[in-house]
Amino acid sequence: MSTRLRRDTARNAAQRPGGNGWWSLDGVSVCIPAYNEAAHLPAVIEEACITLARLPGEHEVLVVDDGSRDETPAVLDYLAARWPLLRVLRHPENRGLAEAQRTLIRAARGRYIFHIGADGQWRTAELERMLPLMRQGYDLVIGVRRRKCYGPWRRLVSWSYNQLVAWLWGQHFGDLGSLRLARAALWKQLPVEANSAFANAQRVLLAWANGARVAWVPVDHFPRRRGRSRFVHPWQAARAAWELVRFRFSRYSRLQVADPSWPLDRERKRPVEVERLSRAA
Repeated sequence: MSTRLRRDTARNAAQRPGGNGWWSLDGVSVCIPAYNEAAHLPAVIEEACITLARLPGEHEVLVVDDGSRDETPAVLDYLAARWPLLRVLRHPENRGLAEAQRTLIRAARGRYIFHIGADGQWRTAELERMLPLMRQGYDLVIGVRRRKCYGPWRRLVSWSYNQLVAWLWGQHFGDLGSLRLARAALWKQLPVEANSAFANAQRVLLAWANGARVAWVPVDHFPRRRGRSRFVHPWQAARAAWELVRFRFSRYSRLQVADPSWPLDRERKRPVEVERLSRAA
């Protein structure tokens, strides 16, 4: 294990809350990384807060401003004053999506961690169908997009990437670039080494290696109204594919978490209809 991974594992253990274990809010932490997303954030935050208000439990919305150069800092200050559920984190410089996700996961206080983008292509309302599965005994729920609102290049990259994972692991994980709802007691223990777009998939694969029960649900995906995705260059796709292959044949792909008692956080001993949901993926 690398020096950074040992340090991250120790830090996660040191920051473990008391009382309820790995979480202090019996609800959801909606985690949103933002870089130059000032145009999209008001609608994204509003929809997230309104959705959480309909759900039982204590919730929060976390946004990390990853060194934005537009009006994102000012927009977040305004939104934080308007929406009490919103908590804003900041990076002084742009550190990339993988590091932004690490910051969000460390700071999350909810029993469940929900990953969603800041670009307006997703809806937090998908939680209303995903959260009941967690309470039925699943540890990770992945949203599978009914239709991907991408151009031809992005659709090809996304399809090839998911197929490569299925070939290497002998298990199709549905849609690794989509929404994810995870149990914090496990999710916070997974130190992710990758710094490319592979980081999201690496966390899912480590969860699977640690016995996570996974379910899949169909979700909607909407066109991006402004700006352009940063994951459009061939070298970015190639880097993610290389990190994926390297990870598969490393000992790290079988890393077991430091606290193996995390399944005690499950609400049920056996999940409901696991076989039907697995085949549906």
